[in-house]
Amino acid sequence: ATANKDITQKVSIVSGQREKQERLRDVMRIMGLKTWVYWASWFASALVQLTGLVFVMTIILSGSKVLKYSDPSVVFVFFWLYSVVTVALSLLISSFFSRAKVA
Repeated sequence: ATANKDITQKVSIVSGQREKQERLRDVMRIMGLKTWVYWASWFASALVQLTGLVFVMTIILSGSKVLKYSDPSVVFVFFWLYSVVTVALSLLISSFFSRAKVA
């Protein structure tokens, strides 16, 4: 789970910074996009990807003997909430950088 978090944060931060560096965010704001919609789209995009990953992880861990006595729905909710926090932390960290290479 920790490797998943590290990879997810790195990808989210770098892609968000690349968009910021190329000034695409400013262009969207000029066209009338609200700031909260911009951040909500990044959040939703990352969460959709991670929900699929969490689903696969839940099937693998519940199907094997790793989490034999755990309810799969509880495992899914636990990992999904962990993914929500990871995405939120990635968005928070990305606001501190201005260039993609530094991030």
